[in-house]
Amino acid sequence: MPKSPTPKPTPRKPAPKNAVESVHDIPPLSSIPQPPADYPLEIRNLRGIKPRRSELMNLGQVVKDLAAFTDYAQVFGSLAPPRDQVITTLDRAQQWSAMRVALARWDRFCAIQEGMSWKSSRLVLKRLRPAFDLAVKADPTLASTQVGLALLLGAMKAIVRKGASTKQANRQAVAEGREPLRGKRLRAARRAANEALVAQHEARQPKKKPSR
Repeated sequence: MPKSPTPKPTPRKPAPKNAVESVHDIPPLSSIPQPPADYPLEIRNLRGIKPRRSELMNLGQVVKDLAAFTDYAQVFGSLAPPRDQVITTLDRAQQWSAMRVALARWDRFCAIQEGMSWKSSRLVLKRLRPAFDLAVKADPTLASTQVGLALLLGAMKAIVRKGASTKQANRQAVAEGREPLRGKRLRAARRAANEALVAQHEARQPKKKPSR
């Protein structure tokens, strides 16, 4: 028998232009509910219990069918859990699964917005940095009065330097037959660089005179 042709996948519609480029106003953090303070957040003992797609697809219909199953007790007898308990348990599971799906979509949206916001922020800081450097040369006390801004602009410089220096160090390591910086070693190197950056900034700050 001749094989039936394989159906072609439906092409996805392209995203509208500038759909990702726009940065939306952020809702207040207070609108995001917080878990109970005394609730354990470790879920190691729940691994492997996540619902399968087939379960999620059928769960809503099961709850509806059970709600209409008036002869539940007569059919299943006393060996089965009460119908109301089954409905409540399954309905709660469905609602929490739906909550996680909605939060996952929101988290992806937040990740995009975070990235676009930082993209814009770095462009702004890139333009501000030369003016700030010139202003500090004219008035060195500016670095003391605008410590946060000085650290932020210094962090930007460090990010650029670290990216270039890491690539150079990895090329050198490979040329010498050593392992390039990855994983824990790379994170440790970055922490050391960050600590060195803070130490350099603190060393440049004028020492406060002891109060009499």
